[in-house]
Parts: sequence; structure tokens; C-alpha cells
Amino acid sequence: MRATLEARAKVTMSRETSLQFATGRVKEVASALSKIQRKGYTDPLVQLTDLAGVRFITLLSTDVQELGTLLEAEPSWTFELSRDPDLEMAADPERFQYQSRHYLVRSKAEQTLNGVTVPAGLTCEVQIRTLLQHAYAEMVHDSIYKATGKVPPGAIRYAASSMALMETADHLLCETMRLLREDSASIDGVLEGLANIYSSQVHSLDEPVDVQLNRFVIEELRSELPADVTRKVSSFLSENDYLAQNIRNYRHSADPFWLQPISVLAYWLVHHDRDTANKWPLALSMEALQQVYSDLGISMHPH
Repeated sequence: MRATLEARAKVTMSRETSLQFATGRVKEVASALSKIQRKGYTDPLVQLTDLAGVRFITLLSTDVQELGTLLEAEPSWTFELSRDPDLEMAADPERFQYQSRHYLVRSKAEQTLNGVTVPAGLTCEVQIRTLLQHAYAEMVHDSIYKATGKVPPGAIRYAASSMALMETADHLLCETMRLLREDSASIDGVLEGLANIYSSQVHSLDEPVDVQLNRFVIEELRSELPADVTRKVSSFLSENDYLAQNIRNYRHSADPFWLQPISVLAYWLVHHDRDTANKWPLALSMEALQQVYSDLGISMHPH
């Protein structure tokens, strides 16, 4: 089950989610037998919830939430949320302590993993925490929470203060990534719109789109682009359908510019602003831009 969890998480998590590392362990036989005896368990395969365990370390708390959602959606096992830091913080908002999301996961059917048969119902404990939460846990687990002697109050206070700082840092980093994703989404939205225009009015995009190149141009010219730029480009190309035919003809040239969605954007930009050549960020495509000017019957000013 541990191997299944690790593999599924690494394959399924989205590209925005940063899984830093995963570790796992199986409880030692002697330790398991000792616990069964101490607890008086009569059905240890069910009652022992820590026979197997896996821990996923992510970068941010938003990644913890995403990985938890993926785990809960997996149909081959049942899950029980045994510890939720969000609920703990809501119940005691003034306290800063160990944070980690814990699940008890049980396979619905018998599985064979790496030659080992795992019976149905066997419990695997899954812990999901951020890198900062993991650092805190490693620091305080043995030295404070499982200390054999009395822990100085100052040490406990400093540990709580460090968690408060870590929680603040996580919040700021999550907000940073949210703003970056929103900014990236606006660029991707324009690129997607231009790609749709190119596919529907010029030619199917059977060649790989140079996403980095297209995004660079869009980002560099963002101040020149209105919110409804793709609608304007589409209307302009429809009203001047000879331009689409020109691009189709130029596709056979050696210049890869004509295979990219930004080629349709270039026509609208030049028509909208004759000074586009002085703002165009790609020096290597100036010859193609000269053709855009020529097709529109506009004189290209020196760059």
C-alpha cells in the first residue's frame, strides 16, 4: 500500500504541486507484538493502525490540501481523517503547535505489492505535511513532546513562536504563488485564445506550439493588449480574411514565426499601432514583422 500511495501521488499531483519527498516504514515485529500485548488487542490487523506508514512532504500548505484531495478520491481504499490541522487551529486559534494531516487508509481488497500480499483492511497511516511543518516536527518530537524529563517553559514558548513564524511564512508564500498563478493564467488565457483563432481561421496547429516564445511576446507586450484582445484579433482577421490566407502561404517558408499563434496577434498590433516595430520583443522575427507591415500596406519605421 505504501508503494501504491507513493507512486500514485507522484504521477497524479499537478505540475503546480511540489512534492519534496516521500518516506515510508513498516513497524518492527517486536514493537508490534509488544503493543498488541500492552493494549490487549484481539484483532491486531484491524486495531493496529501504525503497522505501515508513509509520509509525504510538500512545499506549501496548499499542496497538502491538494494531495489530501487526491488521496480521498482514490476508489481502491477507504480513508479516515484522523488528524486535521485546520480543525485543530479552528478549535484553538491562539495555540501554535505541531501540524500535520493524518489519514488511516485501508485497502478494500487484497493486493500484492513487490511480492508481498497485503490483506484487505490492513491499515496504513498516511501523514502529509509541509517542509516547514516537517522541520518543526523533527525538532520538537523527541526533544519536547517525548522528552523524558521536564522541558523548560522557555523552550516550549520558543517552539510555539517558531511555529507561528513558520505558519506566517507559509501564508505569505501561498499568497505569493497565488498571485504568480493568477498572473500566469492571464497570459495563458491570451495564448489559448490566439491558438484557437489560429486553428479556426488559419490552419490547424499540427506543429508543436513554442509556448515559451509565445508567452514571452504576450508578456512583453501586455501593456499594449486590451482585456478583450482575442475578440478584437478574431474580428480583425475575419474582416480581413486575406491575411489568414497569407499566413497559410507563409507557413511553407523557413521562418517558424508563421507557425505560431502570435503571428495573428502581430497583424492586429501593427494595424492598431504603427509603432509596433519599436516595441516588438523578438529581434529574430523582424523580417516576418516587415512582411506583416507590407501585407497591411503600412510603412515599417526603423527599429
